[in-house]
Amino acid sequence: MGQGIPREQRRRQVERREPPQIKHDQDVGIQGSLADRVGVVLALALASALFGTCRLITWTYAIIAILIGAFLGLLWVWTGNLLLPMITHAVYDFAALLYSLRVYRGR
Repeated sequence: MGQGIPREQRRRQVERREPPQIKHDQDVGIQGSLADRVGVVLALALASALFGTCRLITWTYAIIAILIGAFLGLLWVWTGNLLLPMITHAVYDFAALLYSLRVYRGR
């Protein structure tokens, strides 16, 4: 698994608002594909919107999912490593599972 680009190089790119330089093995997902074409900010917004609309259970949950998607995308942009957003997503999913089990057992 690739480690992404060096942290110092990524920090300079973020300061200059350059799109992330993604290694081929990490060029996954919509955000990575769009970043070179439309810029990091628009790519992050579009990917987050799609992330949320794919989880359209209720409008409230879709908005929460859009915000979580933006946060996960920012983690990826800031670190240059996809592993941190993946772990963060897994922790969120686990917490949501525990919450759901607790709520539904109470019925």
